[in-house]
Amino acid sequence: LLGGKPVGGTPLELANLPAGAYDLTLRHPHYETVRLEGQRLRDGEVLRVERALARGVGKLTVLTTPRNAWVERDGERLASRTPVTLEGLPAGPLELTLGAEGHRPARVLAEVPKDGLGRLERALERIAYGTLTLELVPADAAVTLPDIGPPYSPGMRLPEGRHRVVARREGYADLTREVAVPANGEVRERMELAKVRRPFTVQATPATARVRLDGVSASYRAGMLLPWGEYRVVVSAPGYKTATVSIVHGVEPTRRRIALEPLALEGLSAAIAEPAPTAPAVRSRPAHFTRGSHGDEVLRLQGTPSEIERYDALGHEVWIYGNSSVEIDTRTGRVRQWSNGGNLKAKMLPGGNTTRASYFTRGSNGDEVMRLQGTPSEIERYD
Repeated sequence: LLGGKPVGGTPLELANLPAGAYDLTLRHPHYETVRLEGQRLRDGEVLRVERALARGVGKLTVLTTPRNAWVERDGERLASRTPVTLEGLPAGPLELTLGAEGHRPARVLAEVPKDGLGRLERALERIAYGTLTLELVPADAAVTLPDIGPPYSPGMRLPEGRHRVVARREGYADLTREVAVPANGEVRERMELAKVRRPFTVQATPATARVRLDGVSASYRAGMLLPWGEYRVVVSAPGYKTATVSIVHGVEPTRRRIALEPLALEGLSAAIAEPAPTAPAVRSRPAHFTRGSHGDEVLRLQGTPSEIERYDALGHEVWIYGNSSVEIDTRTGRVRQWSNGGNLKAKMLPGGNTTRASYFTRGSNGDEVMRLQGTPSEIERYD
């Protein structure tokens, strides 16, 4: 106002004013009024007026449904129970947050009159609740709901909506999941934690020994990652006794030494080290072995096998020669069958029960098959 009359809003520039003294009033609905009397304007000069206005204050009465709601401004708690009259508030539009137990917080815009008393009424929305029950594997895993204060308990009531759930247990990887809880409903969620995997290494002697883990489909390799637990480890090597060891693999890397015991020179397997000179087949020195040949004959013709697999419950052991194998009866020490990958000196000759036919058919004698086809590359016996 200039001389008590409105002339505009700031920023404002007035031109062509005659020289003289002027009374200037700065007025804003939300700020304290400033009066500047006797502002002198000289001829040919520019009068510049700059002032910072102080924010006015007022009061606000807040009423809510339900009662006993809290009132906050910018995270600061102004009141814990409604109805309430708040004093000393900055005049003008003011953003407040209202909240109450069992109701959704609401952000509202209130108008605070300068040097006056405003009124704000608001009904808060009631929160619908549901229940949450978790099926935990393992069952003793600890559960937290990071975004909500109360600790988890089976069947606990939670506000409708999505909630972040974290399950933890030593030896397992943490599992975080977002679970949607329906209004007035029940949700059941299965949370199965994965075991932590750590390196697992067996240092076998001899170094060429074969290592196998019972119940594990993956082939063993040094440093392979396995979940913690107990493992049955089988270590074998030609000329050594097979060792079977149970190893408990924990949450730290496992490194275990297993030294195999050399085989004693007795029984069938001892014949691998030194063929028995008393077997009649050795004295005849045939160029091939066949079904029923003694194990000594196989050793003489094929040499020491690269691997032996022994099956005591089945009464036989398998001698490995590269891609070929020979099955030896452990009771008689004689050949039962073989699988020839091309390097076995195995041969079967037909007996006298043959004909001169150029083919065999169903019901033909085995001698007839051998006369026409020769020695089979593989024999599978099903006693």
